Amino acid sequence: MKNKFALYIHIPYCIKKCNYCDFLSFPGCSSVDINRYLAALTEEIKCGLDFYSGYELSSIFIGGGTPSILENSQLDLIFDGLHKSISGEIEITMECNPGTVTKQKAAFWHAGGINRISMGLQSANDDELKMLGRIHTYEDFLRSWDIISEEGFCNRSIDLISGLPYQTVSNYSETLNRVLALKPEHISAYSLQLEEGTPFFETYGEDDLPDADTDRKMYELTDSKLSGQGYHRYEISNYARDGFESIHNKTYWQRGNYLGVGLGAASMMDNIRFSNTRNMVKYLECHTGFVSGDNMDTVSWESDNLGTVFRERYSDGPEKLDKKSQMEEYMFLGLRLIQGIDIDSFNSEFGTDFDTLFGKKVKKLIDEGFLSRQGNRLSLTKAGIDVSNIILAEFLL
Repeated sequence: MKNKFALYIHIPYCIKKCNYCDFLSFPGCSSVDINRYLAALTEEIKCGLDFYSGYELSSIFIGGGTPSILENSQLDLIFDGLHKSISGEIEITMECNPGTVTKQKAAFWHAGGINRISMGLQSANDDELKMLGRIHTYEDFLRSWDIISEEGFCNRSIDLISGLPYQTVSNYSETLNRVLALKPEHISAYSLQLEEGTPFFETYGEDDLPDADTDRKMYELTDSKLSGQGYHRYEISNYARDGFESIHNKTYWQRGNYLGVGLGAASMMDNIRFSNTRNMVKYLECHTGFVSGDNMDTVSWESDNLGTVFRERYSDGPEKLDKKSQMEEYMFLGLRLIQGIDIDSFNSEFGTDFDTLFGKKVKKLIDEGFLSRQGNRLSLTKAGIDVSNIILAEFLL
C-alpha cells in the first residue's frame, strides 16, 4: 500500500491584511504579480507531485491569504495541475473570506472538485469585525454563506475568534448563537493571541483583553453550546458533526506526511522537515523546485544536487527528525486530539516502551487530574485541556 500525504497550497494574497494576522500574506497585488506567482506555484506543484508520485494524495488544502480572491482563470491553473494526481474522491478544502464569494466563483470551485469550504467569520458583531480589520460585515458573511450553500457545498466550516479586546461574554454568546443557527458541519473556535509585528500587538496590551475569568467563561460557553447542538470536540479548538472532522488538519496532528507548496510553505515527508523561502523574489527566481527522482528512496538528501536546490530555494531544512524529536511530536501533537494517543502504536512505531519513557510523568499528571488513561489510550481530561500548553510541554524530552 502506498504511503499517503496531504498537500497544502499557499496563496499569500489578500484584499486587506487583518489587524491581528501574522500569517505570511500581503494585500493589494496586481493581477500581473499574482499570475507570476501562480506560474511559479503551478510548476512547483507539478514538480512536487512528480517527485512524490510513489505516494498517494490524501487531501488538499488551499489556504492563505485569501485564495477566494483568485479569478476562475487563475484558479484553473492550479486545478489543471492537480486533477491528474487525484485518485478517487479526496477532501479538497479552500479557505474563503466573506465579500470575495460570487455565484460564478462558487459554481466553478464546486465543478473543479473543491468539496469543503472554510470561511473566516471570526465574529458576528460588526463593531468587532471592524476592529479586527475584516473587509466584511455580518450581512456580507450571510450572503457568502448562502451562495456556497446554494451551489451545493455540504461540508462547510466557520472560523471564530474569542477573547477580543473589550469583548463581552454576551457579545460572544450572540456570535455562537448566530453561527449555530446556520448549522455548519464544522466550527474552529480559537482564542485571540497578540502576535508581535501586528497592528493589534502595537495597539492593545493584556489589559485591553478580557480578564481570565471572562476569557474562561467564553471558552466554556463554546464547548457547552456546541456540544449541546450535536458538535463533538475532536481537537482542542475544533468541533464537527459526525463524519465532518477535517481530514487534512488531522494529518498534522497525527504526524502524517504533508507537502507545502508556495511562498513560505512548510513540509514534513518521512520525518524530513523543510520550508520554502519567505522571500518572494527568491521564490520566483528558484521555482524549478524539486530535483528529479522517482521518490525519496532514490535521492540522497546530502547530494550536491539536492543541496543546491535547498540552498537556493528553501529557508529551513532539510532537517531529518531524530527519534527523540519524533516521540516528542507524537505526544504534544497527538494529545491535542480529544481521543488522545495510542500507547501500543507509540511502542510499535518507536520500538520502545512508553511506560519506561513517560510512566512516572504520566502517573503524576493522572493523579493531578490532567490526563486520563483508558486501556491503551492516553488523553487530556477537561482540566488538562484547560492548561494544555503546560501539560504538552511536559513531554519534551
